[in-house]
Amino acid sequence: MALFPVPRATLEMYEIISFGPVEVHYIPTEEESRSHRKIVQLASLQKTQSERTSTSFSDGKSESGKSEKNSAGADRNAKLSSVPQPVQKKTSIIGKKPDEKADRKSAKPRFAFQIAYGWEPLLCMSYQGYTRLIAQSNVPLCVSSTANLIIDGQNITIYAPRSVKVKGCYSVSAKLRSMPEKGLCVVYAMNMRRFGESIEVVITDGMTVFCEGRQRITILSSATVTIIYG
Repeated sequence: MALFPVPRATLEMYEIISFGPVEVHYIPTEEESRSHRKIVQLASLQKTQSERTSTSFSDGKSESGKSEKNSAGADRNAKLSSVPQPVQKKTSIIGKKPDEKADRKSAKPRFAFQIAYGWEPLLCMSYQGYTRLIAQSNVPLCVSSTANLIIDGQNITIYAPRSVKVKGCYSVSAKLRSMPEKGLCVVYAMNMRRFGESIEVVITDGMTVFCEGRQRITILSSATVTIIYG
């Protein structure tokens, strides 16, 4: 059984990108899914209200004219009264520290993915095709075992089983954590090794990655990464 298994694709996921053998989906949190449902309900309610007003516009035109006349007469007889001013309370914020937990919860998920496809020359006039996914994300990323990783950034954290093959310099930590079930992006990739092609995911600055295992991780010389084995 895999230490960080890739979640199965469901209808609750949002498809971010799909190109050939690579797909990226986002699993929303409960709060994001509730807000999405509210937006859909509000849009449908506004649509029904607009349809009702458009059908009853001709009937309500004469009634609106009468109501405007009555309101005009009432405004003439009305006496002006002073409008009360709201009381402004001054609060002191000296010595208060910003709530970091609230800022983390209120931070919106931000991610971007780019796909490059090409060919790499090999020996004896041969070549190898590749599909490269460049990832930028402030939410965790889960990568299937059929895709290799290229580390090209600073302050990157990778959670991986012992079955991965790492090439390059890195530091090791023992602070193991479980993979979140929601609020993360998932990379699904087909097994293109039988066709002589490779699928690579480029990891950039400040990302947190969960590897399913049995893949190759190449760390560039300018990258700083911490690998936590499970």
